[in-house]
Amino acid sequence: MIAALVRHRALCRGAVAVFGAAALVWAVLAGGAAGLREHPYFAIGQVVMHGCGPALTPDEVRAWLGLTDETTVWDASPARVRARLEANPFIARAAVRRQFPGRLELVIRERRPQAIAVVDDLYYVDRAGVTFGPLRPQDNRDYPVITGLAPGMADGPRAWALRRALRLLRRCGREPCIGELSEVHLETARGVVVYPSAPRVPIVLGWGSWPVKLERAQRALDAWHGPTERLAAVDVRFRNQVVLSFRPVPPPPAAPLNGRGRARGLKA
Repeated sequence: MIAALVRHRALCRGAVAVFGAAALVWAVLAGGAAGLREHPYFAIGQVVMHGCGPALTPDEVRAWLGLTDETTVWDASPARVRARLEANPFIARAAVRRQFPGRLELVIRERRPQAIAVVDDLYYVDRAGVTFGPLRPQDNRDYPVITGLAPGMADGPRAWALRRALRLLRRCGREPCIGELSEVHLETARGVVVYPSAPRVPIVLGWGSWPVKLERAQRALDAWHGPTERLAAVDVRFRNQVVLSFRPVPPPPAAPLNGRGRARGLKA
């Protein structure tokens, strides 16, 4: 009985010693792992970028990621870096690969602007109807302008309307249109209203059958022999009809008055 009790106590002391040693080893290794993650040997010394530009420069991408001389490959997990890159409004897709001990490779696909949308500021619009920006001072502004978008408009309807406007711009880029379009205006009531560069007359198209309507508008402008400055709008929304609206004719200048309050050249 006494011998069995002695053996039991010895086993308990042995188990406590084993658990203590394991805890000590775990603590040492944990501290070593933390030191290893911060060791300068693993600092990112080479960042290779593919597809960067023209909207972003490599320095802008590095600043966006927050990379410094002390950043290690342990800190740059591919999932985290990719999520950060795709949060940039000018980046559509990104792929990330890290190679130990200190190399980071980025593949970036920038959004390609097709037009400029005027909302609460100036934004680029890509082919999918996604707005991104706002435009920076150095950004190119030589694109058609899309106006009429309400700042509080939901993303879905706004993207749908922008895709329709872009479709019209692409059509006018491929085939003869009423000159080059400088602006596409979107309205709830009248639909799409286009502004050619010349003549600068609004063409009201509505939401469909644009090739037929554009041809009808061109025929109406060709048949108009007066000054185009008189035209306020050409409305071709209705089938087989063209509605012209005119700007008000300014009144003739008043005749100058003589010293007695009478217009010169008029008899009393």
